[in-house]
Amino acid sequence: MSAPERTPENAVMSSARGLPSASELRRLAVLQARGDGAYAYLVETALRICRMSQGAIVLGDGEVLQVKARVGADVVAENDVSCWRAMRHPDQVTVVGGWAGAPLVGSAGRALGVLWVADHRAGQLSPVQLRTLQLLARQAVLLLEAGAPGEP
Repeated sequence: MSAPERTPENAVMSSARGLPSASELRRLAVLQARGDGAYAYLVETALRICRMSQGAIVLGDGEVLQVKARVGADVVAENDVSCWRAMRHPDQVTVVGGWAGAPLVGSAGRALGVLWVADHRAGQLSPVQLRTLQLLARQAVLLLEAGAPGEP
């Protein structure tokens, strides 16, 4: 028997901002370690295409960001503000200085997290780089949703 289709009507929301509930985030984040390499590969690909030195995939529940994969440097607190900002704009890539983040938009239309890249000496990203960042973020969502078991 297949899992019920996830729709905005049956999804549990943690806030009026449309972020996933903590339980939904945990459900998505609890993937086997064997699959985590795919997330690091997506970050590495984004770094190469955008010519940046550090990046990560983070998941957020409205209160806490959880790192799913990171490459190039330790994730630091100043990225948190930019990640939350990017999650509030699920239809676009957010660019702040040398930081760019594409929201991970789930099938229910909510931002689950962000794929971000950064570099202190970065130049402006091209439209192709920005679009590719969005496509890689979409791939991360497909991995998350495919690896998350259906709810009863």
